[in-house]
Amino acid sequence: MTILRLRREIQERVGTPEDIAGLDLLCSRAGAYTVGETITQMEVS
Repeated sequence: MTILRLRREIQERVGTPEDIAGLDLLCSRAGAYTVGETITQMEVS
């Protein structure tokens, strides 16, 4: 079952630092004020 899940979730490209740039804010003290938000990934072409 895990292999099937991985096959569905694997993207055809490797992530870049820009893909996760916002996580540093969420992991900081300022991120404590982020409550009840939906955070989506933007597609960059």
